Amino acid sequence: MARSPRSPLVRKGAFVLFDSPAWRARAVFSFQYNPESLHRRVELAERRSGGLLGLLLGQAPGGRASDARERIDFELVFDATDDLEDPETHPGTVERGILPRLDALRAVLFPAAGGTALLYLSLGDARTVPARALELDVVEQSFSPQLHPLRARARILLEVLAAGEAPGGGPPPAVFADALASAPR
Repeated sequence: MARSPRSPLVRKGAFVLFDSPAWRARAVFSFQYNPESLHRRVELAERRSGGLLGLLLGQAPGGRASDARERIDFELVFDATDDLEDPETHPGTVERGILPRLDALRAVLFPAAGGTALLYLSLGDARTVPARALELDVVEQSFSPQLHPLRARARILLEVLAAGEAPGGGPPPAVFADALASAPR
């Protein structure tokens, strides 16, 4: 489908998985649709350590901003409808639905053991953070006659890594920009 010259260029969010310390982009997963909403929660160490019970057990009280941990929770939507309108161009979608996209999402969020990989969430130039995937919950909603999913919703829970948790401070900005530029739109 051709884009109207009056339509704004929409930047899509993405996950980028880097191999550390070489900072080679192992995988880039661009979102089909941007999330409709993000739920961000910041929790202080005092609350994580058990509050009053933690103090009674001898744990140091938290409460400093540097002790805070941020979690981001959002939902991604997957839909094969556009691809199925032009089956000659998208034979993989006709054959397997959105299953390859769901498998790719899982592989980026939870890479195979071994090696050092670092996950980044990119939601535009000003919102790129190193993160650790905590949960992936997928609900498949519509199926092909072969029972391959055609629509799904994936809820993702991430924990943002604190400063110093990303090995070597993370990838250089140019490497990150190149990885996003090479991602399919």
